[in-house]
Amino acid sequence: LFSDLVRKTMEDSSKESVELSRELNLIKLYLELEKLRFVELNYTLEHPFSEDDLENYAIPPMLVQPFIENALKHGLLHYKGDKRLEVQLIPQQNDLIFKIKDNGIGLKEGMKIKKRQSKYRSFSGDAISKRIDLINTEGVFNVSFEIFDFSQNTENKWTTIVELRFNKFFNSK
Repeated sequence: LFSDLVRKTMEDSSKESVELSRELNLIKLYLELEKLRFVELNYTLEHPFSEDDLENYAIPPMLVQPFIENALKHGLLHYKGDKRLEVQLIPQQNDLIFKIKDNGIGLKEGMKIKKRQSKYRSFSGDAISKRIDLINTEGVFNVSFEIFDFSQNTENKWTTIVELRFNKFFNSK
């Protein structure tokens, strides 16, 4: 699993875009590897696309995985109980939305833990923001994201939801 993940990540690192099927396979590889560490992790990956559609559409590579990693590292790692993660793909007019949901400790509690870890420096947040700015500057894609914290809402089964939006995701054929 690990060697496949590293090899595919290296192959995709210099590409402007990859087929949606390839990105989803990379996400699955990553989640299977993390499942070895988080034995109690239950995840789902949902999308309405046919196999042909997955081959026909492209997005910038390796933008989804850091958000999934943050959900695992900051939300689910410290959560006691059944750890759940859901990744949903939702096409909406010219946009493709990745919804990444977890039932972890939530944003506020995660920030408290980060502050207690005095040597902790957030790399992924800065790196992903810079990468999105670069992608948006190039003009092929327009990428944005929002993070929602529902940890205070006891009626919601998800504590954190990230919506990563790709505008102008396109047919690669």
